[in-house]
Amino acid sequence: MSDERFFLDTNILLYCYAQDEPIRHSITLQVAANTNTIISTQVLKETCNVLRKKLKLPWQDIRSAVDEIESNNELVQVKLATIHKAVVLAERYQLQWFDSIIVASAIGADCSVLFSEYLHHGLLINQLEIRNPFL
Repeated sequence: MSDERFFLDTNILLYCYAQDEPIRHSITLQVAANTNTIISTQVLKETCNVLRKKLKLPWQDIRSAVDEIESNNELVQVKLATIHKAVVLAERYQLQWFDSIIVASAIGADCSVLFSEYLHHGLLINQLEIRNPFL
């Protein structure tokens, strides 16, 4: 079994729930089916926010989504050390602030791949490769 760890950006997690995007939905379900998927508390918070505000899901459905996400992914906390690393990454790689926190979280969780639709596909930061699964 592979020790490779995969970090999921918020947009990847959201497509797991997007019934109106069948191709992206299918691809992200395959990505999320990896056994070593990691998300951060930031990703979970952003996911809940979008499920409520944009998808207009009722709170009960959001609770169910949180339970499902929790059971299928390892959850890592965004800590002060993550924020310090994010500052360095934002400056060095010209990342947007919240993107730099995602990247710092993935590096801190020893992930080799960060799946994201909007970050720089193919960029290698330390041991972390950013991949867009839709390309």
